[in-house]
Amino acid sequence: MTALRNRIASSSHPVKIVLVEDNAEVAGWIKNKIDDFGNLALAGISNTYNGAFEMIKNEEPQLVILDLRLPDGNGLDILKKIRKTRLNIIVIILSLNIQTKNVCLRMGADYFFDKNKGTDVLIEKLKYFNGR
Repeated sequence: MTALRNRIASSSHPVKIVLVEDNAEVAGWIKNKIDDFGNLALAGISNTYNGAFEMIKNEEPQLVILDLRLPDGNGLDILKKIRKTRLNIIVIILSLNIQTKNVCLRMGADYFFDKNKGTDVLIEKLKYFNGR
């Protein structure tokens, strides 16, 4: 992932992000934060498992913000697909289920933030990608 971070840092194009989040309020809040950054571009929001991976394949983002609990599936399965297909994407997990943090990181998530307490840290991480 260091190579991807370096490539993002040297690119003049906005960092393309796909957000996978079923809570409309949380998704709207994250969208507004991303819109505030000049070098980040929200490529799309999926609120379902079925739509998420298709959107990721079609949009080819550099970064995915992924919720684990979706109405029709599990975000861990999306993470598995991303890593299995060797898509070169930074994956940020944002979840209420902090007990899964170590599992997510072992499965290939780059970052894990607690949805209850880690949203400010998520924004700081997005600032890092925005600031390149």
